[in-house]
Amino acid sequence: MQQRYLFFPALLILSIVLFSKQTVNGQSNNESTIFIASMQNMKTMNTYLEASNKDVLESISLVTETKIQYLPLKNAASEILELSTKLNTYISRLKELIEEGDHKTGVEKVLITEKKGVELFEKLTQLSKDHLKYIDDLWQGSGIYSTIFIHDQKKVDLLKKFSDQLLYLSSTNATDSETWVKENFKGKTMEEVFITLTNIQNQVNLSTNHLMRSLSEQIGRLNIFYDRFDISVQADKPSVRSGETYRAEIGLATFSAQAGFSISVNGQKLVMKEGKGQYEVTSTTPGEKEYRAAVSITNPLTGEVETFSQTFKYEVTESK
Repeated sequence: MQQRYLFFPALLILSIVLFSKQTVNGQSNNESTIFIASMQNMKTMNTYLEASNKDVLESISLVTETKIQYLPLKNAASEILELSTKLNTYISRLKELIEEGDHKTGVEKVLITEKKGVELFEKLTQLSKDHLKYIDDLWQGSGIYSTIFIHDQKKVDLLKKFSDQLLYLSSTNATDSETWVKENFKGKTMEEVFITLTNIQNQVNLSTNHLMRSLSEQIGRLNIFYDRFDISVQADKPSVRSGETYRAEIGLATFSAQAGFSISVNGQKLVMKEGKGQYEVTSTTPGEKEYRAAVSITNPLTGEVETFSQTFKYEVTESK
């Protein structure tokens, strides 16, 4: 599935850096102006990413209406997005609680005394585990055919790549929650803490976008087209005597050249040519004869092998 490039967030990050640099070069000490500009840029970035994440999920959902083999990808993407949304809602609530206090006591009271900072650290750590669990679960059973989730031998390396996409983990590199809280919130102003919290929301949204797009890229790796056509004729019996009625069903036969299949008669495989098996037999006695034909086809979408069999009859008459 083709996706749009995420160049807009990168430009926003660059704009924050350039604005800060211009402010310093202009010898302005207006920290409030820097704070407002930074917050506006990060909020714009988060709004964009949240809309993009919903768009990716809608695209996956649309495809799975007809390609149900990809439903596990849709379900995983939906759960990943829901978890991220809940965490970002929690962070927004922390900001509200901090704002209810003053500049000096709000941060200390909420994040330090009430240990909401420790709680946030634990929620971020749990989020990474939950995100990766939904990815890990895609290998369960027989996996998802025609995707990366069919190869168990690559699972460890792929999970490492997915883990590397969790940008918010970089904010939890401290050895323990108390150290992390001290490094990020102790002695910080409300403005500094708000920038830190909003940046974490941005990292969560961006990480979610990376994960969902990685899942979306697995869809449409294999499309099935019925590109072979022929006339199908099936008669009650291939020969009739004078006065008997000949009956046959005639229709259109179609199959995909991508579908791998084999044909056998009475247990012996036939040589295939242009999608058809060539069967020949010489009879030495007259009378009604029969044979059992079987077609085994590998579904290119699911990898499952299904066999269809049927008994056919024909009549051998005396040679004149």
